[in-house]
This record gives sequence, structure tokens and C-alpha cells, in this order.
Amino acid sequence: MADSKAISDLLAPGTAIPDFTTVPIKVQVGTPSTIFHVNKDVLVASSDYFQAALAPEWKEGKTRTVDLPDDDPKSFGLYLAWLHTRRMHLSIDGDITGGNWIEVFNTYALGDKLLDPDFKDALTDTAACLVSKPNSRVKGVTMPLQCELQTLYEKTLVSSTMRRIIVHKFARLNNWNDLISEHYPSAFLRELCKAVADKAGENPSETTTKAAARSAFHEHKVGAENCYRTKKI
Repeated sequence: MADSKAISDLLAPGTAIPDFTTVPIKVQVGTPSTIFHVNKDVLVASSDYFQAALAPEWKEGKTRTVDLPDDDPKSFGLYLAWLHTRRMHLSIDGDITGGNWIEVFNTYALGDKLLDPDFKDALTDTAACLVSKPNSRVKGVTMPLQCELQTLYEKTLVSSTMRRIIVHKFARLNNWNDLISEHYPSAFLRELCKAVADKAGENPSETTTKAAARSAFHEHKVGAENCYRTKKI
């Protein structure tokens, strides 16, 4: 029997319909730039950055053009794909690689810049999926290593939820001490030491997968209705 709630959830208020008759916004990403043509309503509904930048009193709002010269076109493409499908279209073929982690971290940094907490929450959920996968890369775990963590810590703030989930998982590895060295980012090493100490006081210790399932690494306000997982597109 069909789930009646699932059927009723198909109904969305008319005000939620984007206006697809308007001229698209031109977003120029990277140097040299890759040009994306995007519906304005789709952008401003999810990103406070675009909502502010495309206000009619600003140049971007008047020209319908936004420049992001310092950002990665591939990351922006992932962002647009997520806006339209609510899926992360990562380039994964076999084992998770360092390049996959760089892709996730660069894209998270873009989400931070675009002020889109739902997208960032989806990326921490993506990280939760990646760290749970078996891998032959290093000692059988799928973890970002020195180079990838350098990218993460250079591009994110202390309050970053992406930092928190990575540190949380490292602290729960039996062999974490074998994976790292003094050459890792100093901020990461400090956070890891604290996380290991905090874990020692937990009985039982919560896995990263369970913590992620209850949205422990999300930025949204308290309440399932505020989580991207339950919001309507």
C-alpha cells in the first residue's frame, strides 16, 4: 500500500515554483572563467550570498552577472547539481582517493562562501558516507591524509562542521596514531587530542555514523523540519 504521507508530500505551495520565464543569471566561476547559466529563483532560495548579491540595487542584480574568480568551476557544478537533484555527484570510481577528499573540501568551502547551510550539511553527510567505506588506500580506512587535511584547514574556520566530523572519525580509529604525524596541520592535531580525550569519557562511545544520522554535524536549527533531508526542494 502506498504511503499516504509520501503522496501528500508531492504537493507544494504555488509560491515555491521558480520563475523559469526570466533571463538566467550568468555566474562566471574561476580564472579563466567557466560560465554557468542558472535560474535566479533557484539560487536565491538556497544561498544567502546570491540573495544579497542579486538585490536590484547592486551591480550584480542589475547586470544579472555574478563573478566568482577565486572558486572552482567543478565545485560550482556540484553545487548546481545538488540544487536540482539533492544528490552529490562526486567523481568516485573504486576506492576513495585523496582527490575525492579535495573535491569534497573545496566544495564545502564554496558552500561556506555562498552561505548555504543546507548544502554544507549535505556535504558533512557525504563525508560520513565516505569515512564509513572500507578502503585499501591506507591501512584499510577511507580517511583524508596530510595533503587533504591541509586543504581543509586552510579553507575552513575553527567552527567548521566538516572539521568536526573528520576529527570525530579519526578519534574513533583504533590505529589513528599510526596514520598521522607531526607534519599534519597543528590545528587538526590539537582538535584530535581533545576529541580523543572526550571520547575516553563517553560510555559507550558514539560512532561517527550514528552521530551523523542524528544530524550532529549539521548547522541547521533544532528540529527535523529544518534539516535538508526533510525539506521539499
